[in-house]
Amino acid sequence: MARQKILLATLVVTLIVAVLSVLLAPVAVATGLRLWLRWAAPRDNLLVEVGNIEAPFLRPVVLHRLHLTSRPGTPFAVKIDAARVEVAFNLAAFFRPATGRQIRTLTVDGIDIDIRRPPDLAVPSAAFGLRFVHDLLASEFTLSHARLHLENGNTIVDLRDASLTAAEIESGVFTAGEFAINSPWLRKTFLQLRGATSWQENRLTVGALMLMRGLDLDALIIDLSRIGEKGLSMEITLDAFGGK
Repeated sequence: MARQKILLATLVVTLIVAVLSVLLAPVAVATGLRLWLRWAAPRDNLLVEVGNIEAPFLRPVVLHRLHLTSRPGTPFAVKIDAARVEVAFNLAAFFRPATGRQIRTLTVDGIDIDIRRPPDLAVPSAAFGLRFVHDLLASEFTLSHARLHLENGNTIVDLRDASLTAAEIESGVFTAGEFAINSPWLRKTFLQLRGATSWQENRLTVGALMLMRGLDLDALIIDLSRIGEKGLSMEITLDAFGGK
């Protein structure tokens, strides 16, 4: 009889713990993620604001109204706004790094990236690291309804209505409604672009992109393998009127 009571009590306690885990896990995950954002972003002289965070049990976490800005004095003025960010974690990687990346999939819908070099900044007073970006590298990611604005002196690059999918196990797709370059040496707007992507060993490749008749982008390679230490590198290969 005593053993039956002990077994029953054990089952009840186990059930209570399981129910509390299901009920409290979303709150714990949302709170932990918010605290991590507030800790990680300042390392790279970034300021972060985030609206609501949804963390359903054993399902992807969703962040609403993510806003990132760089602190004054950095080499580039950065402003990033994302309407919705969905993150699916690889829980096994937190305990065994050999099992893969900590983020399995990253989906961003409605992202606006604005990067400008301040014209009056002679010597940057604050370093601009990229460890925050390195921590967000996922095995698979999707960007949709994206806009990019780059401004450096007299050169302005705009990318509008863009989308990109990339995964380590298969090729992806890149599309853009408009890609415009405005600089002293080139002023051109390219419309309705479509190409293929590859995501291998922290290198993102966009290729097979026809810009115009006689001008193709064979490959744009963005190397993110050392983004947490010294930044990133890019390599561009063009096929221009039969020459490379």
